[in-house]
Amino acid sequence: DNEKNGKGNMIYSNGDVYRGDWGVNNQNGKGKMIYSNGDVYWGHWRNNNQHGIGKMAFSNGDVYHGYWKYNNQHGIGKMIYSNGDLYDGEYNNGYIHGKGTMIYSNGDVSDGSWEYNDMVEGTINYANGEIKKITLAAPDENAINWQYP
Repeated sequence: DNEKNGKGNMIYSNGDVYRGDWGVNNQNGKGKMIYSNGDVYWGHWRNNNQHGIGKMAFSNGDVYHGYWKYNNQHGIGKMIYSNGDLYDGEYNNGYIHGKGTMIYSNGDVSDGSWEYNDMVEGTINYANGEIKKITLAAPDENAINWQYP
C-alpha cells in the first residue's frame, strides 16, 4: 500500500520540500515546508494546508508567527516586517483585520481596529508626540440613495 501515513519527507517536482506528519496521503499534523521561492513554514497542517499554529519566514525577510486557516493568516498573530515594522493582533483570511497594534520602525504606533490592512478606528501616536484619532465616518445623509427597479 502506497498510502502516506506517519512521518515522512516529500520532494515535489516544483522544488518544494516537506518534512513532517502525514495522514491519509495528506500533510496532517506538524511539519516543515521549504518552498522553492525561499519561504519556510513550520507548524500545523490539515489536508495539505497550513492550518493551526505556525511560523512562516518569508524570503523577503518578513516573519509571521500565529494562527493559520487554509494557508492564510487567520486569528491572532504577529508579523515582524523586514523593514523593522511590527504588527501584533488579529488577522482574517490573510488580511490585518480586527483589533491590533502596528509599531513602525520610525517609532509611530497605530492601535485600533483594522479592516483589510487599513486602520479604520483607533489612535496613532506619532514618534514626535503628536496624537491623531481615527474614527469611521458616519454615513452621509445627503449621499445618493441607490434605487433598484
